[in-house]
Amino acid sequence: MYQFVLWFNMIGFTLMFASVGLSYLVYDRNRAVWLRDYLVYAAAYTVWLLFATWVFFRAVYLPEPLPHLTLLFARVRAVISVVIAVYGPLFFFRCGGFEIRGTVKAVVAAVATAITAIIVVLLFAPIRVLGYVVTPVFNLYLSVLSWLAFGAVRRGTRAAQRPMLPLLLYSGAVYAVLSAFGILLPLLAAPEQGLIVNAIAAGAFLFGWAILMIGINMRWISRTSTSGSGIPDAYLTDYRITKREAEVLALLLTGLTSAEIAGKLFVSQRTVEAHLYNVYGKCGVGNRVELVAKISSYRPSGV
Repeated sequence: MYQFVLWFNMIGFTLMFASVGLSYLVYDRNRAVWLRDYLVYAAAYTVWLLFATWVFFRAVYLPEPLPHLTLLFARVRAVISVVIAVYGPLFFFRCGGFEIRGTVKAVVAAVATAITAIIVVLLFAPIRVLGYVVTPVFNLYLSVLSWLAFGAVRRGTRAAQRPMLPLLLYSGAVYAVLSAFGILLPLLAAPEQGLIVNAIAAGAFLFGWAILMIGINMRWISRTSTSGSGIPDAYLTDYRITKREAEVLALLLTGLTSAEIAGKLFVSQRTVEAHLYNVYGKCGVGNRVELVAKISSYRPSGV
C-alpha cells in the first residue's frame, strides 16, 4: 500500500511539473497577468507535493524521529502556504475578471496578511493546532474564491478565461472537501498517521489538477498553431505582421469570430480587436472581408 502511494505521488508530481511547463508556454505567448499568478500558485503546490512525498517516505521507511519530522513538515508547509495565500487569490480574482484595486485589493492583502500571521504564530505549536486553525479556514477561503471565479467566468463575456472553467470547478469542490478534512483529520488520526494521510491527500488533489491542466494546455497549444494557416511568410514580412498578429490572422482565416479567437488565445476580445485594427492599418484594408481577399490574392514580388 505504502509503495503504491509513493509511486502515485511521484507520478502526480511529474504530471504537475509537466502541466506547469505547458502553462508557461501558454503564458509566454500572451503574458496574461492572471496566468503569471497561476504559474506561481501552481508551482508552489508542485513543490509542496514533492516535499510531502519526501516526508511520507521518511515517515514510513526510515527511522526518523517523529517530533523532528513533524516540526520540519509544519515549517515547510507554512512557507509554501504563505506563497499560495498570496498568489492563489490573485489568480482567482484576475481569472474571474475582477480588478485588483480598491476593496478587492484590500481584501486580498488583509486575508493574506492574516493567514501569514496565524501561520507564523502557530509555527512552533503542535501540528494538530495548525490543522485545527489554519487548514480548514485556508481551504475554505480558496474554495469560496474558486466558486466566485467559476461563476464570473461562466456568466461573463471574457472568452479568454473560459478554458479554465473545469479547473475552477474542480478547485471549488476539492477545497471544500479539504476544509472539512482538515477538521476531522486531527480527531481521527495520530500524528504519524496525519503525515501519511496529508501526503496521500496532496497527491490525489494535484494528480487530478495536473490531468485537467495538461488537457487544457494541450488543446490551447494545438488550436493556436499557425502552421498550415494559409498566410504566406512573405506576406507577413512585407506587411510587418508581428507573431501575435499572425496568430490572430491564422484563426481569423478559419472563420472564427473575435470572441472565439480570444478564447483560443487566452486574451480579451478587446485585445483581439486591437490586433485586427493594427493589421487593417498595415494592410490598407477596412474590414476582415477585404483582408481575407487580400491575403488570398497575394503574390510575392517577382512571382
